[in-house]
Amino acid sequence: MKQLLFILLLFSSVACQDASKKKKVAQQPLPISEMVTTDDETILMGKINRANLLVTPYTTWFKEEYDFYKVPDGWADNLKNEMEGVSVKLFMGTWCEDTQRELGGIFKLLDALAFDESALEMYSLSEFKDSPEGIEKEYKITNIPTLIFFKNGVEMNRFVEVPVETTAADIKKIILGEPYKNAYTVE
Repeated sequence: MKQLLFILLLFSSVACQDASKKKKVAQQPLPISEMVTTDDETILMGKINRANLLVTPYTTWFKEEYDFYKVPDGWADNLKNEMEGVSVKLFMGTWCEDTQRELGGIFKLLDALAFDESALEMYSLSEFKDSPEGIEKEYKITNIPTLIFFKNGVEMNRFVEVPVETTAADIKKIILGEPYKNAYTVE
């Protein structure tokens, strides 16, 4: 009886530890730079995180697209195992209609993968596709949103501005290392 009780306590302890590891810690918005565009719109500039998108006025379009996007049934099932060692850099613009259309779905897909957002770097660019950090030059960003996937520090591939098939199908190909050419790949 004591052995059975010990085993039950051991399993419940392990289960609690595993559950606590999976809990997401709520992010605080990063200190940001804002600028006013030529259309008199206030936009985010520079390094940001998801929490920066959850404040007015950005949360309106972000939440609407996030809630609207439907992850295909079973999409993440075989992909979660492929995510070890994967990090992502996201270049976007809060002023950009393509960003506003795609970003909610991108985050919904990352959430379906239980992606660790500490492995995600986000940069919000100006209308001229530049930022205070200038990091977009290093990655040759010409269109946004651009989502670059890295495996153990090496670029795997990138999703650029619009899906070739669907956002889910394109990202799945990238994660699995399947042949994929984004909409702007020049041969």
